[in-house]
Amino acid sequence: MKILIYIIFILISCIVYSQDNHSYILKWKISIDKPVAYKTSWENIDNNSAATISEMFGNTLKFLTDSSKSAADSIKNIFSIFDSLYSNVNLTTILTRNDKDIIDIKIVGTKKNNNSGTPDSVKNIFSALMEGVQLRGKINSYGGIESFYMKKEQLNLLSLMFELPGKPVKIGDKWTILANIISYDQHFICNEYLKNDSVELSDVKIIEGDTIAYIKYDLRYYVNGDFMTPFSENSTPTSLDCTYTGIAEFNITKGKWSNYNLLTTINGIGFPTTQTKQIQRLVELKKIPKEVLEYK
Repeated sequence: MKILIYIIFILISCIVYSQDNHSYILKWKISIDKPVAYKTSWENIDNNSAATISEMFGNTLKFLTDSSKSAADSIKNIFSIFDSLYSNVNLTTILTRNDKDIIDIKIVGTKKNNNSGTPDSVKNIFSALMEGVQLRGKINSYGGIESFYMKKEQLNLLSLMFELPGKPVKIGDKWTILANIISYDQHFICNEYLKNDSVELSDVKIIEGDTIAYIKYDLRYYVNGDFMTPFSENSTPTSLDCTYTGIAEFNITKGKWSNYNLLTTINGIGFPTTQTKQIQRLVELKKIPKEVLEYK
């Protein structure tokens, strides 16, 4: 009996060891004639949040081009209406593959059917700016970034949502991605900083015949220092702490996300002063809206 138990223990140990040492290739599998699309959203889960997507990633609206502009008081007014603005627009991310095995990625904004308000209202003016293509980038089938020329804020988004390790990985392996969330110019004097951009293959499971990779995001970008006011000798103590955490599920068999819900938190003092907590979601669409497909 003891020998039988020992043999069973050895077999189980061998199976676990074999699984842990198996290499997996994570690859996007997008057909030329069959795009994949995700409903894309950032949902505030903190009632104290005064800022939104634009504050973390720069701006889809392109109002912030450097830290001097981000310090402007008028930006606070834009952020204060952004939540209601965003509620009037659907965002869809669409992935299409060309004949060179390169995947084009677009985030497209379209009006919701219940959009209302006078045509000249501030909300509708900004909602109009959110319509159409808001991001345009390229990756290869192994999740490597091809569109190196993108603005940093948009490159961050592309990297966070679609970059893969680009090499075979085992459970427990970690890799880094191109995202670099914080960006200040010469007016910021940094006294303390921390960067952790660890992404890990935490587990792999077979679910309903598909091989699912569990990818753990544990990103943190932190700086602390003083922001020197342009054309003045005054300075403002400034710190910014951004984290991006959660476990996303990548379907290795089908080559696409099967579950993507990650938590973003931003705590800023000085420039900017903000407290934001959001869930970023990608939910696959079974049917891609016609108006989304029409955008080039």
